[in-house]
Amino acid sequence: KRRPLMLECNLEFTDVIQAILFEKQIKGWSRAKKQALIDGDFDCLQILSECRNFTHSKFKPDSCR
Repeated sequence: KRRPLMLECNLEFTDVIQAILFEKQIKGWSRAKKQALIDGDFDCLQILSECRNFTHSKFKPDSCR
């Protein structure tokens, strides 16, 4: 149903368990975080991973996107 597919990101792991855990972790990420990983924009990925509550001291209203 969802063809054609395109591989966007390829990571290598030494342990199968690590690969499975990382895949499960990525499934819970937002689309913006996944896109930052694909683009290799690790600065943006870090910003998107931080707490974004207004009460948090590091809150940045301007995101990287």
